[in-house]
Amino acid sequence: NRRWNPIRRFRRVLFLLTLLGIGTALGGVWVLSQEELGELQELESFAQTSYLCTADVTTQCNAANATAQFTAGEDRVIVAFDQIPQVLIDAVVATEDGDFFSHDGVDPWGIARAAYRDIRNEGVQQGGSTITQQLVKIELLSSERSITRKLKEASLAIKLERELSKEQILTRYLNIIYFGRGAYGIEAASRAYFDKDVDQLTLAESAFFAGLIRAPSTADPRSNPEEAARRRSTTLDLMVRAEMITQAEADAARAEDFSSVVGSPV
Repeated sequence: NRRWNPIRRFRRVLFLLTLLGIGTALGGVWVLSQEELGELQELESFAQTSYLCTADVTTQCNAANATAQFTAGEDRVIVAFDQIPQVLIDAVVATEDGDFFSHDGVDPWGIARAAYRDIRNEGVQQGGSTITQQLVKIELLSSERSITRKLKEASLAIKLERELSKEQILTRYLNIIYFGRGAYGIEAASRAYFDKDVDQLTLAESAFFAGLIRAPSTADPRSNPEEAARRRSTTLDLMVRAEMITQAEADAARAEDFSSVVGSPV
């Protein structure tokens, strides 16, 4: 009898307690609102890969025509927002932060949804942290796990949204995050996995990268193709649900194998 199911009732109580906890956390964010945002590093000043070309290369020297490349500890090539294909933006937003373009840095309902799915053992499809919060954590905070750091992260995310546009936040995020294989940022990742520039990425490749963000070391197609395919499929489903692509497009992308992936895991 569903009415007398104690586990079902317990889940409801736990969910209500979770909502209460979120309200308390938001109150803590308000208390920490005096936290200074700090000065962000200029995007172009991040460590980038340098290329060496022969004298006959008279135009742009890059990964496609270089005879050698040098990294300062991080393989990264900064790209502008207009170089990032819309299909990749859609895939990342659908996977990491479905309400990215409508929230103000923190998404209480996103946290609640993630908690509810966890309670129901439905698995994680989107985490509770927004893209803005993830960026704040990477750039401004430590990896310490504490309530205080989480509240500070939320407070700074709200302030960051007042300083930067959504396009600027996405551009920083996609140029800074780690994708595995020693590649930082989406351009270096595109080269490391598919030997192409980011503006040439297909739907299947974009969905793969979106699924890779959370834990790149465990979903390299060369070492764990099943996990890579599972995460890509989850992203495609989320994109269909958000009406970013059709079911037919998702099915076609899901059917692609990983034969185009180059190299091996680092």
